[in-house]
Amino acid sequence: MEYVLKYLEIAIIESCNLNCRGCSHFSPLAGSQDRESAEEFRKDIERMHELFPKVYKIRILGGEPLLHPEWTEILRMARQTYPYSEIHVVSNGLKIPHLTEAEFAAMREQKAVFDISLYKPTLNIKSAIESTLNEQQIPYEFTPYVA
Repeated sequence: MEYVLKYLEIAIIESCNLNCRGCSHFSPLAGSQDRESAEEFRKDIERMHELFPKVYKIRILGGEPLLHPEWTEILRMARQTYPYSEIHVVSNGLKIPHLTEAEFAAMREQKAVFDISLYKPTLNIKSAIESTLNEQQIPYEFTPYVA
């Protein structure tokens, strides 16, 4: 019998570039070193695949996952392990206009989607985020901010 998991969230880093008072992930308390290494992620995702060979949707999040120095490698490992899953990178979007071409290429190559949380600072640059992602041909969706 093959076990299927409909939804999986994986936090790869605890720190964030926002300091939201009501953060449900307690990111304001985390240090910049509170993160999973790519090697730890590889072991975790391989074990998850042993338990659940099929996952419909994977969300890579944090804190702010784009602060993780190995986030594109982690994204690649998730896609390699789950080639048919829908993969989302959950971000506050503040770093998106400043990503490198290699980071955008990783998103395209791994067929990943940005899931952008609309916090107040994100709203201030929403049009820049949209135009950047449209130019880069990266799919995205905005999640309304819930206070």
